Amino acid sequence: MRNRISHFAAIAVLPALLISIPVQEAKAQFFSIVSDPSTEANTFVTHVTQLLQYIKEAQQALQAVQMATMMTREVKQLATHPSTNIAADLATFSGILAQSQGLAGNLAQMSVTFQNQFQPYSPSPMVNWASQYNTWASTTLKTIQGSAMGMGYQGNMLQNENQWMQTINQMNSSPQGQDESLQLANTIGLQTVSQLMNLRQLMLANANANNAIQATAINAQQAQVAVTQSGFGSVNWVADPRGW
Repeated sequence: MRNRISHFAAIAVLPALLISIPVQEAKAQFFSIVSDPSTEANTFVTHVTQLLQYIKEAQQALQAVQMATMMTREVKQLATHPSTNIAADLATFSGILAQSQGLAGNLAQMSVTFQNQFQPYSPSPMVNWASQYNTWASTTLKTIQGSAMGMGYQGNMLQNENQWMQTINQMNSSPQGQDESLQLANTIGLQTVSQLMNLRQLMLANANANNAIQATAINAQQAQVAVTQSGFGSVNWVADPRGW
C-alpha cells in the first residue's frame, strides 16, 4: 500500500502550481519539486508541463495574429508579420489541438489506474475523470470547427495542413482576403486558448480530488501501522504465583 500512495504523493502540490505559476516558469519549478521517482507521479508532472507549454505557444501565436490585425487596422505594412506567418500560426493552433487531444487521452488512462488503486479508500463513489477527459478531447475540436464553419469555412481544415495552406494563401492574395484570414486565425486562436484553459481547470479539479482520496488512504495506512505496533509492543510479564 505504501508504494501505491507514494506513486501519487508528488502531485499533491500541483493544484496550487496550476493556478499560481506563470507558464514560462512552469517547467523548471515543476521538476524541481518532484523528488518521487515513481513513474506515475513524474508522468503526471510531465503532462502538466506539456499543457502549460501548449497554452504558452497558443497564446504567443494568438498575440502575433492580434498584433498583425492591429497593424492592418492602422494601415501599416505587415513587415514583421508577413502573410505566410498567418498560415504558420493557424498550423500552430492545429498542431496544439492534436497534441492536447493525445494528452487528454493519456490523462484518461492515468485516471483509470488511479481509480483502480484507490477506489477502496474513497469515502464516496469516485468521479469518472477518464470520461471527462475523453469528453473534452471529443468536443474541443468540434467546438473550434464550429467556429470556423460559422465564418463560412470548412471546419475540417484544422485536420488538413495542406488545405490550410492552400486556403490561406488564396485568401492572402488580396487585401480583403488577408483581413479575413486574420479574422479566422483570431477566432480559432481564441477558441484554442479557451479550450486549453478548460483542460487546465479539469486537471486542477482532478488533482484536488485525488489529493483528498490520497489523504484518506494515508490516514488509513497510518491507523493500520499504529494498530500493528500496539499489538507487538512491550508487555509487562507477571509471574504465576501458583505452586506445582
